[in-house]
Amino acid sequence: MSSTRTSTFLDGVRVLDLSRILAGPLATQTLGDMGAEVLKIENPRGGDDTRSWGPPFQRDQSAYFQSCNRNKASLALDLKTPAGREQLLRLVAEADVCIDNFPLDLRQRLGVDAVTLSAHNPRLVVVNISTFAEASGREHERGYDLALQAESGWIALNGEAEHSGFKVGVAVLDVLTANMASNGALAALFARERTGRGQCVQVSLYQTALYSLVNVASNHLVSGQPTPRWGNAHPNIVPYQAFACRDRPIVIAVGNDRQFGELRQELGLPEGWAKLSNADRCRRRTEVVDAIADAVRPHAADEVIARLRARAVPCAPILRADEALARPEAKIVAVGHPAYGPVRTVASPLEAGGMRSTHRPPPALDEGGAEMAQRWLTAAAPSSDRADARPRPRPAPGPGHPTGSTEAPGSYHMTPDEFRRHGHAMVEFIASYRERVEQFPVQSTAKPGDVRSQLPPHAPRVGEPFAAILRDVENIILPGLTHWQSPSFFAYFPANASGPSVLGEMLSAGLGVQGMLWATSPACTELETHVLDWLIEMLDLPARLASSGPGGGVIQDSASSAVLCALLAACERQFSQHGASDPQARHQLRRRFVVYASQEAHSSVPKAVRIVGLGRDQLRLVDTDPEQRLDATRLAALVAADQQAGLVPLFVCATVGTTSTQAVDPIPAIAPITRASGMWLHVDAAMSGTAALCPEFRHLHAGVEYADSYTVNPHKWMFTNFDCCCMFVADRGPLLAALAILPQYLRNNATESGGVIDYRDWHIPLGRRFRALKLWFVIRHYGVEGLRHHIRHHVALARELRSWIEPDPQFELLGGRTLNLVCLRHIDGDAKTQHLLETVNRSGRAYLSHTVVDGRYVIRICVAQSHTTREHVRALWDQLRSTSASLPA
Repeated sequence: MSSTRTSTFLDGVRVLDLSRILAGPLATQTLGDMGAEVLKIENPRGGDDTRSWGPPFQRDQSAYFQSCNRNKASLALDLKTPAGREQLLRLVAEADVCIDNFPLDLRQRLGVDAVTLSAHNPRLVVVNISTFAEASGREHERGYDLALQAESGWIALNGEAEHSGFKVGVAVLDVLTANMASNGALAALFARERTGRGQCVQVSLYQTALYSLVNVASNHLVSGQPTPRWGNAHPNIVPYQAFACRDRPIVIAVGNDRQFGELRQELGLPEGWAKLSNADRCRRRTEVVDAIADAVRPHAADEVIARLRARAVPCAPILRADEALARPEAKIVAVGHPAYGPVRTVASPLEAGGMRSTHRPPPALDEGGAEMAQRWLTAAAPSSDRADARPRPRPAPGPGHPTGSTEAPGSYHMTPDEFRRHGHAMVEFIASYRERVEQFPVQSTAKPGDVRSQLPPHAPRVGEPFAAILRDVENIILPGLTHWQSPSFFAYFPANASGPSVLGEMLSAGLGVQGMLWATSPACTELETHVLDWLIEMLDLPARLASSGPGGGVIQDSASSAVLCALLAACERQFSQHGASDPQARHQLRRRFVVYASQEAHSSVPKAVRIVGLGRDQLRLVDTDPEQRLDATRLAALVAADQQAGLVPLFVCATVGTTSTQAVDPIPAIAPITRASGMWLHVDAAMSGTAALCPEFRHLHAGVEYADSYTVNPHKWMFTNFDCCCMFVADRGPLLAALAILPQYLRNNATESGGVIDYRDWHIPLGRRFRALKLWFVIRHYGVEGLRHHIRHHVALARELRSWIEPDPQFELLGGRTLNLVCLRHIDGDAKTQHLLETVNRSGRAYLSHTVVDGRYVIRICVAQSHTTREHVRALWDQLRSTSASLPA
């Protein structure tokens, strides 16, 4: 082990060890080996029972005690006295973990039960080791390993068939229980990082004994047969047992058929056994075992082992424990003690950078404990009446920073070590949320004011622990959310997220890049340009939209911003074409502009019209055909009438996938009208454009080659979290003319050269986040085929849902058979349809939204959430049918 290691897994973790004998002390020794400070509380009258368990002794300290008590200090404390209990509770307030193995009745009499301890320190992890579990009826019994081996079936398993059984040569159930206890403590500490609260972990020797029977228990539970004694053989594997060689016994442990084949060839076993499976060998156990025994008996053990190991057949000599400890592979810890001299114990099997490199010897009774206790209590913050107020451990000092932090004292910043721990806790919280999101009502049940009523009226005067913040997220924020990531979210269009997307967003936040100019972060700009060119190829969009020509792409926050920028660019192009350069001429021309969109177009179009400064009378909402698509004939008539009236047709928004019914406007019929009149054609494919990842759906993009601008939102159906809207233009000139402003403080050589893209000129805000990272992560994680798989899966689910609805007399379908949106209504009319939707949403089992089509109230079911499966869609359909049947007529 390295002597330069300065940081361990459990730096700063404080453990109170109230246990004695073996299971508890071995568990706390494990935590001590990982770097925890362990304070062993002992009875002043002799201390731990095992101090007297010998010989052998090293002076007055037993070898037994030494085996499980290194890396501890000892504090003699009489817990039967008020003073002793008071001192203990002061230490409890500053501890992280408390482990005991008292019987339940004694634990309660001493006042060290979990309820009492947690009242003094809500962050404390309490580990109770008992003989039998609570509520078993035997929770007050004292227990020792030998009795538990007898009662749990272990002794009856050991020895050859003709014997009455043997105990395992070490206190194996204590050792196994110790491992369970230390694992439970570590898991509870990890959970505390997420929740801010400790908890009580209980482990019993008896249940550990049964759990550790593993395959023996399963053999019985599956077969119902008694558990026989196999001696050195194995009930499920042959050969897997001891064999006598000429000078000493060995074991041969064949675990698979390949190993048996090597064994067969080396020992000259029958050729006909070449294809014997393990099951065959178990059935012919006596024959196979006898043949192997005959083959090895004449030879020396070392010879047989060398031959078999050369063929990678597992085997070993049967050694005494002292022989094993003398092997060069055995790792022994030797620590000097001023009273006892060198103390030698077996090293931990864990080898990692977080383990101790130096060790404390097992303490004498009451050795070092008073000093450790004083340090704990002295280090407690003045506000230690709040158990979570104790400062968390700081990182070890780094080069050039004697204090171990780059921050000045009192800076209030989160240190890198704290950020690392809290960051892990946050990732775990997010992962846990996504695992259990189905447990929440999909639509929040919060009433107006519910969330604010749980928040304090004033901001905190001093900073709070991160765990407390996460706790409030769990208890206050999550109940106030509608869970868009639930697989039973079928409302609106989705705002999907995925693991790689969230990680990309995290990296973007961590890097903290402000990508307003190429010069402020070249990678931010160039990755965005490159990924958007990928997207053109992935969606088979026209090459004229790529950055290699006069056009290019930019990531906007949403389609609303994209349509606003496209409208501004359209205005700028008309100003240029009409030579309107001065403000008065522009104002006069602006008053004549007319914008066109379907009545089913997104609400962002009329909003953009307002923001640009056009009047409401300058927006024409064009009638739709029976399939809710923009009526191109009606559009042509409106344009002609406006031109005749001296107006200037400016802009048409064609939608690929309307919000209400996923209708696709006929772009091939619209494009000739826009070209003839000089209008800007903007294609809004925010949701449905993603389907073009699949070649079979690219017909949706027919006519897009005539578009002046095009928008698709990966944050809807491409598993990239909000906000990520990809906007493409065929000619970036009008867009830059509309939005580029270059004050002196933004001037730089790269911009002046004209050889770079400055995306600040492509949208409304100056600043911009590194949004391209999350899209890049998603595309690289899923690949095009992975994305296509999920698109096809959702479309297939929507089609199957339609096939269930069509024959049902309670419902009727509306809208065309497009992609992943299903629109239906109850046959009894609007009121019944609305009542049905509201009842389903109130149940919390699913969340739907509505629209109005041709004056009729319609339920929308969008099958597009990242993790929606057939089971979720089927459950929704079953709920719709059963709810409909239960509604009053």
